[in-house]
Amino acid sequence: MNKWPLVPVEEIAAKSDNALATGPFGSSIGSSTFRSAGVPLIRGSNLSADVGCRLDDSSHVFIDEELADRFRRSQVVRGDLVFTCWGTINQIGLIDDRSRYPRYIVSNKQMKLTPDKEKADPLFLYYWFSGQIGRASCRERV
Repeated sequence: MNKWPLVPVEEIAAKSDNALATGPFGSSIGSSTFRSAGVPLIRGSNLSADVGCRLDDSSHVFIDEELADRFRRSQVVRGDLVFTCWGTINQIGLIDDRSRYPRYIVSNKQMKLTPDKEKADPLFLYYWFSGQIGRASCRERV
């Protein structure tokens, strides 16, 4: 019987800069920077513990393109996963073909993972981290 190895998340992260990153410092993005259009900000309200909801695209706040460009380390695109790391844990999101926008910025209470697609499929990781064992592994790190 083949068993898949359990490895630290750092081993499946892409080799690019900021493959594992948190959102911008709290005071860098706030209500004074919110706009009616631009680059959407992913907050806890956009994530869910419900595995059927990969990303709630119905209620974003936006920041302008120039401000978003300053936070490239916190940018997520298709294939990236987003985790809540402060507040309500066990919320996870996947930016995939269902996502309404080509890029997002994660808030200061979120972190992102850009997986190395040669090592792990983003959809598999989404289901893994949404399951009981994956959720428990996240809680152990908090």
